[in-house]
Amino acid sequence: MRRGDFDLVAVGRSILHDPEWVQKVKAGHFDQLKPFDAESLKTLY
Repeated sequence: MRRGDFDLVAVGRSILHDPEWVQKVKAGHFDQLKPFDAESLKTLY
């Protein structure tokens, strides 16, 4: 956290929720990004 690595946690959570997140960001399709929802993590168990 002191080095600013916490930003990667946010990106990781977004990718878990929306596996196409990287492709959407690279293409500039920010309007298609799904907002993170903690409830979606329950599907990983």
